[in-house]
Amino acid sequence: NLQFWLDKVGNPPSIRYTRDNASDEGRLTSFSFLILGKGMAEWANRAHFVQGIRQVLSDNSKWNASLFDGDSAVLALILTQGFSKPKR
Repeated sequence: NLQFWLDKVGNPPSIRYTRDNASDEGRLTSFSFLILGKGMAEWANRAHFVQGIRQVLSDNSKWNASLFDGDSAVLALILTQGFSKPKR
């Protein structure tokens, strides 16, 4: 039960769950989460990773989701200039 779990974790502001009345099962209306790219020292790897996330969000517009990335200008430059992923 989502409401039970939210109550136990202190109803974080990053998750919004609403119920119209006591008998309504409720619905998740919004949430946010953080993705960390551990070990992604190469900018090209990060650029391709972020591009993949953006594609998932684009393919699922019903989620009304967006991605914030503080390095987005640098990563966009890497993708538009055609840098490839480093070979391992």
